[in-house]
Amino acid sequence: MATTATTRIEQETACIPTLFLAFELGVKKWKLGCTRGAAPRPRERLVPASACQTVLEAIRRAQPRFGLPEAARVGSGYAACRAGFWLHRFFVRHGVAHAVVDATSLAVHRR
Repeated sequence: MATTATTRIEQETACIPTLFLAFELGVKKWKLGCTRGAAPRPRERLVPASACQTVLEAIRRAQPRFGLPEAARVGSGYAACRAGFWLHRFFVRHGVAHAVVDATSLAVHRR
């Protein structure tokens, strides 16, 4: 008669500290939301439109506020519209993991 035995595999998962960013891109102002994850309330800041150095400074200030090291990974994204891809290239050049979403690919209930 065969018996089954439980085999446990030790696995380590690395928790990489990450600062998440979200943008609302307006003509005159951008709303920037920063958070460490889904649970903490996002820190929201208004910055002048196209003021990329101000956005980088907001990122630098948000990292210690959320208890993240200076070398923490930064992830971001926005819906591509009139802003185009220059912003994406800027963030990638400065080490931000950035994703651009085509707004027409988002499922929207039309009623």
